[in-house]
Amino acid sequence: MAGSVLHWGPLIALTIILGLSSSTIYIVSVGYPGLTAMQWVFMFVWAAIVVGILTSFFLAVYTGPGFVPRGWRPARREDESSMQFCAVCNGFKAPRAHHCHQCGGCSKKMDHHCPWINSCVGNDNHLYFTAFVSLVPIGCLQTFAVMLYYFLYYSTHNVLFRVHDDHRTAVVRTIIALFSCGLSLGVALAVGILGVIQIRGIILNRTDIETWILDKASLRKRATPFVFPYHVGVLRNIRQVLWNSWHRDGLTWDVVDGCDIYTLSREQLEQKALKRQASEVTRVVKRPDWCCGLTQGCRVLYDAPFFDPKLSVQADDHVLVTNYTTHWCYGEKGELVDGAFVAATPRARGWIPAKCLTRTKAEEPKKQK
Repeated sequence: MAGSVLHWGPLIALTIILGLSSSTIYIVSVGYPGLTAMQWVFMFVWAAIVVGILTSFFLAVYTGPGFVPRGWRPARREDESSMQFCAVCNGFKAPRAHHCHQCGGCSKKMDHHCPWINSCVGNDNHLYFTAFVSLVPIGCLQTFAVMLYYFLYYSTHNVLFRVHDDHRTAVVRTIIALFSCGLSLGVALAVGILGVIQIRGIILNRTDIETWILDKASLRKRATPFVFPYHVGVLRNIRQVLWNSWHRDGLTWDVVDGCDIYTLSREQLEQKALKRQASEVTRVVKRPDWCCGLTQGCRVLYDAPFFDPKLSVQADDHVLVTNYTTHWCYGEKGELVDGAFVAATPRARGWIPAKCLTRTKAEEPKKQK
């Protein structure tokens, strides 16, 4: 269930990487008057970084996050009450594991599903993904520097459009350099922010999903503050990613004193129980379009969760809404049986524009067997 580059996300990422690399080589080979020793060193470092980017990219894609075996159960039967059961995989979710509908399995230590690598970021490929998002900004900034030097050199020598007395070639070269300059800076900023988020998560030993769970846990009223169980110290946290991701099974974890490996799982079970109590059964009054709400208005389109799954429904279908934004609702498709909501089999969950739904009275949702 590992990813593949034959998907729009990896193909776009590879196109950008290879495009910026090719434009950098082209500008340096035909646009520079001659490389000094320092410039040769600069280009050697740049080439090594590009190799590192491609290597970490393919490793992140094809290694995958690692998946909990289908039908998996804990060694002790009494631990099952502290864990979530995955109906799709017909097994229990190991601590820190979450089911990914795009990958089709329960990803170990799932951070998030990344469309650019067409795979989840998890236990097995976290190191490779972190290396990828750390090297990309460095390589892009080097490409930006190459293009900026090109403009500065030929502008100060007043020969920007008179290189080798070929006006047309110089214009094409300048357009390529200008486009590459803007693209490399934009990619460096966007991926750089993602890299900072990943490094912060490694230091705190906390995934994006766990951050979300912890934020909700901190808002709940309780006698004592909730303690995140996996923050075992900065050095040990870093070691878990840099070393243990190759040698750990992704099913058991070190925890702080006073906690066990199911502390966060129990908290999530309690949060999901509260969410079910606040859930609402709705009826589809209008079949949504497949353009992320284009026909529902500009605000719906702007607020659309582009990279998250959309719920395929027809008019008069019923949806159990468990989460929502201003213009979108997240829920599960099902039907009303004797006034009670019963989830569809196989389960179908995703986002749908709020304008397509209307409230429906129903009894407490029935749990799926």
